[in-house]
Amino acid sequence: MPEDTTPAANHPQGETLAALKAVLDAPWDAPLHIVSSSAQLAEGMTQKLPLWEDRGWIEVDGATYTRALVNQLRQRCAITTFRTPRSGGEKDTMLAARDHAVASYVQSPPQHVPPRVTKSFDLSGAKMSTLTQALAYRGIRASATATERRTTNKHLSEIRACLAPRKGPVQDGEIWSEIRHADIRRVITDFLWKSIHGAYRIGSYWKNIPGYEERAKCRLCGVTESMAHILTECAALERWLIWGYVERAWTRTGRAWSMPSWPSILAAGQATPARTNGKPPRDNAVRLWRILLTEAAYLIWCMRCERVIRHEDEAAWQHDERSVAGRWYLSTNRRLRLDIESTHSRFGRLALKRQIVLDTWHQLVWDVQALPDDWTSVRWVLVGIDPTIVNNAGPGS
Repeated sequence: MPEDTTPAANHPQGETLAALKAVLDAPWDAPLHIVSSSAQLAEGMTQKLPLWEDRGWIEVDGATYTRALVNQLRQRCAITTFRTPRSGGEKDTMLAARDHAVASYVQSPPQHVPPRVTKSFDLSGAKMSTLTQALAYRGIRASATATERRTTNKHLSEIRACLAPRKGPVQDGEIWSEIRHADIRRVITDFLWKSIHGAYRIGSYWKNIPGYEERAKCRLCGVTESMAHILTECAALERWLIWGYVERAWTRTGRAWSMPSWPSILAAGQATPARTNGKPPRDNAVRLWRILLTEAAYLIWCMRCERVIRHEDEAAWQHDERSVAGRWYLSTNRRLRLDIESTHSRFGRLALKRQIVLDTWHQLVWDVQALPDDWTSVRWVLVGIDPTIVNNAGPGS
């Protein structure tokens, strides 16, 4: 009666690995009775196995070794059983075996158990009658091999370095998750995702295309263009003015302003504004910062594309101050209106709490003293961003 002989025997994958080792070591024509500390292994080999195979083993934890165990069991010509211990003596034997495994693990390196599979006994693929589009998509994603992208790794490294002083070590998965933050509009999430990957055709992309090398340079600054240059360095009027509007809006909260860096824009989902008098920002301040930051970055990118692509034949063309002010004012008002609409009861549990909206936008709403305490229920034409924010605004003005 083989017992589990790995330190992780109480873990489902440890039990699977121990069972596979027992099956590989036992003669194919000898009865084999596997006693496990839990019923999970037995349930997997009996009740769950048909479902796993119908799904093509998609999203099954430890599928490699579980699949190998099933493959080896099907090759046996003698009975194999799975059960939990039935007596105190069996439990004591299992505890002693586990203690022995732990001691052996410390004294000598563990042995590798190969997930050996015989093709003639391997049931591959998923059952069409049970396969859904979502499941097939997840299966394709799981089987795809991720390629290393130097630009992506460089940007992720910059983001981690930016967040480390305030948040400590940050995993890449957290960065990808936070750009999908609920406070960030979907179109801006796509913009941030592509920016981290360097997917936009700007700058060095054009250097290797004969006849288009001049597109690699910024027409205003004469340097190689990049998303970091477009958003934080370019001399374009729209970049200078939009960050000025954001500064004016932000300082109305009474908090200190610092010009966002390129990594902090990419990490907008996790980035937080600088401390004021050593005090961390409140949740509503963080939310406003996240919204202003992402909306401004995306607007700068959109207006840059209009200037460079739509007016490609006009080298000296730029947006005028009035149009930039109007575009920022309109986009910020639309974002405010989106928040207000999100509080509607028709969204049920997904509805945004009214107090969150009130706390986020209170300092920016025009003539808020003349509005009722809950201005989210007022007709939207009466609620908007204070237009004085865009009057002669610029960084440091």
